[in-house]
Amino acid sequence: MSVPHSVLHAIHHALMVAAGLLRRMLGSIWMSRPPAFCRDWQTGPPVVPPDTLVPPSAPPPLDTVNGGLLGMMVAASLPARDIVPVLPRGVVFPPGTDLDAPYPISIAFGLQHHVGLARFPHLPGANYLEFAVGVSNLQLARPVDGFTGPCAILARLDLNELLPIILGRLLGLQKVLRLAKTVDNAFGLRSFWRRSTIAFGSLHRLDQPKRASDVKGLAPLIATYDQPVVSRSIFGTLAFTRFHWAWDDGLAQAVTCDLTIKEGLGAGRYVYPVTKDVPSTVTGAWQIRVPWTMEPFHRP
Repeated sequence: MSVPHSVLHAIHHALMVAAGLLRRMLGSIWMSRPPAFCRDWQTGPPVVPPDTLVPPSAPPPLDTVNGGLLGMMVAASLPARDIVPVLPRGVVFPPGTDLDAPYPISIAFGLQHHVGLARFPHLPGANYLEFAVGVSNLQLARPVDGFTGPCAILARLDLNELLPIILGRLLGLQKVLRLAKTVDNAFGLRSFWRRSTIAFGSLHRLDQPKRASDVKGLAPLIATYDQPVVSRSIFGTLAFTRFHWAWDDGLAQAVTCDLTIKEGLGAGRYVYPVTKDVPSTVTGAWQIRVPWTMEPFHRP
């Protein structure tokens, strides 16, 4: 299936260049305001300053994408049995996993900042809101090029911009268009057509920001976020996407959170710190500002 992947690679690259040029032209006459969520962390140096993640002496491959996540991240768990329906065909739990026991997940919501091709860092990148649920430490039922795992999946990806959805679908990431509304410390998501509530949540800060790699509670997430993300491409084959998170260049700040998911994976209320009145499976919550690099179609 190398030919279809090459075609998708070319389409993805061309669309991102065209989008960057269009944003450059529109930016000369009109610029949309950034969303209110975590607005104070949007000031100062950009989350992804040019050349931060790209050594000048080694130009990145054409399909390498830079971006930065600015928002909240929650460590929680679900019964493994509830995750089974969203596993891509060919992806399984490790042998011996108790399907009735809690299994770790990560929930994130925030602004994906200046998402664009690393080869063209001075073209304006896309800025959009995204809600994601990730599951890591999974395995492939059959080896792919000798690789069996560990790997991760993005079990849901809700966005408020159409073009990133199209580009993500090309990479096999099952992104869905949503309506998003934010204030500085809270957000809400609704379905595009029916206007039904999808998720909503809020956060309140607890302490001072620290370098993300120094925050002990984030260590389990940092260890697993580097795992290849596996999905099914539009041709039905397994596709791998590799994210590299620059935790040493990121910030994290502990927060309280009150998050409710009304539809889809993980439906329920997630509260941190856990209270007697509202039991929850959350083990930590943070406001984060972290750059990342993505390599589509990269197999381990």
